[in-house]
Amino acid sequence: MKRFAGILVAALMVCLFAVGCAGESGSAGNAITVSASSKTEVAPEVANIAFTVHASGDSEQAARAAGDQATSAVMARLRTLGIADESVAVGNYDLIPRYGTEGVALVPYGYEDEMGNWVEAYEEVYYDDSGNIVGYDVSARVKVSNFAADRLGQLLRETVDAGATNFGELTFQIKNRDAAYQTALSSAVDAAHAKAESLAKASGVYVGRMVNLVENSSVPEEIITEVDATVIDPANPATFELVADKIPVEASVTVSYAIS
Repeated sequence: MKRFAGILVAALMVCLFAVGCAGESGSAGNAITVSASSKTEVAPEVANIAFTVHASGDSEQAARAAGDQATSAVMARLRTLGIADESVAVGNYDLIPRYGTEGVALVPYGYEDEMGNWVEAYEEVYYDDSGNIVGYDVSARVKVSNFAADRLGQLLRETVDAGATNFGELTFQIKNRDAAYQTALSSAVDAAHAKAESLAKASGVYVGRMVNLVENSSVPEEIITEVDATVIDPANPATFELVADKIPVEASVTVSYAIS
């Protein structure tokens, strides 16, 4: 009986050892897990910009007609750049009355003196029409969307020639978000593998196959950067040559590798 019991105990120990080994082969003890991120910089392909078109007239009707003419001129210039009307939005007109002023004007006149010579003279005339509407100013906000970023300088020159002023809301964006993100994601996986290799070397083990991969990021809804458009001076064409910096696109992953 004693001998049988000893054999039974030995068999149980072998069994437990085998189970323990089987469990460790799929455990975290035989894997290394790392997280890594990567950033890729992409040149923007498209731009969006808003500006104001001004006009004036002696009456409301004349001012609105002048506004229509000014915005039509801008639209025509944009078409020469290949920008479709669907990419241009014109807001409602802001109509502002323009009042007169008061002061003293020098009105020239002339007369003949006793010798028959013509004498030039001026008469001071006081005027006050500050309470009267002498005309109307009209302005319309125009927004141009989704045009080629490398044609910004041309767009500014053409629209300024047509009467555009007060530029603002200048943004650049990446058109193909998926491709940019996939590049960053692939680089993140490569970075994770390099990180795992460094940790494995320091631990005296070897990195094997990938056993788990988790994507921690996602494709951005929008990859866009804003640029200060107040530097654009319609009177200074040198300020039209704005170039956008590359836009960073980031991705991150967590990866587990088998080690031996």
